[in-house]
Amino acid sequence: MRAGRIAGTVTGIAMLVALFLIPFGTIPGFIAHNSTLYSAFRNATTGLPQMQSAGNAEIAATFITIAAGILILIAGLLGAFPLGSGIIGILGMTVLTAGAYSTLGISSSSGMTFGPGYYIIWVASAAAFCFSFLLRGHGTESSGSLDDLETA
Repeated sequence: MRAGRIAGTVTGIAMLVALFLIPFGTIPGFIAHNSTLYSAFRNATTGLPQMQSAGNAEIAATFITIAAGILILIAGLLGAFPLGSGIIGILGMTVLTAGAYSTLGISSSSGMTFGPGYYIIWVASAAAFCFSFLLRGHGTESSGSLDDLETA
């Protein structure tokens, strides 16, 4: 097995652990105090029927949380493919972070506090992306030259 896939699998597992088990922090309207990202995702999906009477900011926060949760879940599950895992993880975290700042506004973003889960997912996503390039080709039996091919 390639070293890049092993490292990618480790970062994918780290993303999933941070998604389900580690406190993500607090983002008003998005994530309650010291809850995991999965619990915020679960609350957002179960509260969709009540969103019809909510304001535009609450609706946007709900759909941003759902989109980011799905992207980060997919990134964690694709850990054996570090390039895809890294790109999708970075995209999911960018959607969540930029969505929170754009929905809440920069002036009211002082209520945001990021917990260890937030940083673990960012680092794991960036590491998976880097591993896809840094460890490319390590652990393969082939040297990659044309001499390795058998001619008939």
